[in-house]
Amino acid sequence: MSILIVDEQPERLRALESMLARDGRWKAVGAGSIEGALRVLASGRIQAVLVDLMAPRMRGLELCTQVRDRRELRHVPVVVVLGAEDRGQLGRVYEAGACDYITRPLHIEEVVARVQAVIRSREEIARRAARERELVAANWELMRLAAVDPVTGVANRRSFDQTMHRVWRSCARGKREVALLMIDVDYFKPYNDRLGHPAGDKCLKCVAGALAEGLLRADDFLARYGGEEFAVILPETSLAGACVVAERLSESIRSLGITHPASPAGNQITISQGAACQIPQHGSNATRLIAMADRALYEAKKQGRNQVRALSDFAAGSSHNRTHGSPEVSWFRPNS
Repeated sequence: MSILIVDEQPERLRALESMLARDGRWKAVGAGSIEGALRVLASGRIQAVLVDLMAPRMRGLELCTQVRDRRELRHVPVVVVLGAEDRGQLGRVYEAGACDYITRPLHIEEVVARVQAVIRSREEIARRAARERELVAANWELMRLAAVDPVTGVANRRSFDQTMHRVWRSCARGKREVALLMIDVDYFKPYNDRLGHPAGDKCLKCVAGALAEGLLRADDFLARYGGEEFAVILPETSLAGACVVAERLSESIRSLGITHPASPAGNQITISQGAACQIPQHGSNATRLIAMADRALYEAKKQGRNQVRALSDFAAGSSHNRTHGSPEVSWFRPNS
């Protein structure tokens, strides 16, 4: 343990160094100027500072202030040594950042007790700060785990619901479109039954990774909706734009080349997608949009899978002349 003693008068410096050396618990390091003190402090080995306020050229208060204001030094406690006539400066001493003071004449018992006390106090503060950082990190990790699907590493259903609510309200305020893709891994149950659950989980993780990489905007949001089903929220995206994204995602999954030994649709993993789009109305929710995307997904699966179907809701703000509330299913041919 090293204590820095700062005093411009060599005899006082040697006397205090000798006093601490007799105690035997600390290694005393001396400095005769504020510049020298800062150089010693920069080594990172000092655990406390004793600075004499009596020497006018020492600028003891300035040293206190520099230690307090430097991020890399502020953990080092500073104890000021002063004469009885200097007690009137105690307000300035503490304001400058000193932790404690010792008055002359010095007694070894008092010096040791004060130095020990300020070191213990700073160590306790450091332990509490470290514990608080650990708790904050643990809380953030719990929040992350609560929002992430453990198998695929993407957002879970709870996070999807929260994000959809937030995006829906934002787009309702701006009268902007929200598109939704519902995605299903084709014939996943036969894949799982044939190859086993570990292979199934690995497949879902690969699919989730490819879907995430296929989303090019930071605001696009991917979640595992349940089982082998995923959902993608596309803020401020038209139905045509959603279909472009869907085709890109389909190609990303086909590019994985994951062999599917039990798929009637081919010999590799593919996905079916349902796309829908609405302009949210104030006071409404996303129930209809989700139902539309679900219906479009059902149509994609019904028509042979490995394709995209889009359900356009003309009552939601389109300029097409159609009956209010009457949706139209449009088929988008997948790449082969």
